[in-house]
Amino acid sequence: MKTIITSDAHLGGRHCRVERFVSFLDRLPPDAALILNGDIVDAWRFPFRDPCMMKALDRIRAEARLREVTWIPGNNDADFVIPDPGSIRFVSDVTLTRGIYVTHGHSFDKVMHNFLFNMPFRLMHKLEISLGAAPIDVATYVKARWGWLYRLLQRHVIRGMAAYARERGYAAIVCGHLHEADDRVIEGVRYLNTGAWTEPGEHYVIIENGEIRLRAVEGAEARAPNTQHATLNIQRSTEETPLHLDVGR
Repeated sequence: MKTIITSDAHLGGRHCRVERFVSFLDRLPPDAALILNGDIVDAWRFPFRDPCMMKALDRIRAEARLREVTWIPGNNDADFVIPDPGSIRFVSDVTLTRGIYVTHGHSFDKVMHNFLFNMPFRLMHKLEISLGAAPIDVATYVKARWGWLYRLLQRHVIRGMAAYARERGYAAIVCGHLHEADDRVIEGVRYLNTGAWTEPGEHYVIIENGEIRLRAVEGAEARAPNTQHATLNIQRSTEETPLHLDVGR
């Protein structure tokens, strides 16, 4: 059985690439379980004004009638329960057989999603847009405008994720939250991040035949792999060296 993991669709958000997200759902293999790994919805915007966003929720409900769908809450949808959820399973995290741990990842981030920390960046972001800057997602803005700080904080979060997995004997940890697709080996632990649906270069994780891989969504714009974590003793994982696991449900 295949398992597909994605995160950070941010349905309801101004920069959600909702058409591509729905198209991704449309192309899911019929025999695959689906894990929605947090921040699928910007809950504070619900109910959505854009009918396309509601159609995306309808598609998620429809998927739950076709396959096993698990929804792990993130920091933006922690208290959200989809109306008429049907058989969607809501859980705080998932451990797949033989050492794959799936969690959104915000619990490892004590700084970036703190209101008092990120509010000044949100205000600067809005100010720059009002003055004519490109209307991009706030996370994309911070990465572009304050990249050195973002990398520093990101490195701290990733170190915590890898340490948590290693201490508990996990072979791999699959996260979202950081809005940056990644696939690396960090001091013996496979770290994968599925990125976000708020900017080009969407990714997902597929677990199939005992292998776990990060893949670009069909038609996604090519993006260079993240290479900013050398001090963490990280090696780039490749398609030629997948992590072989006996994956079960």
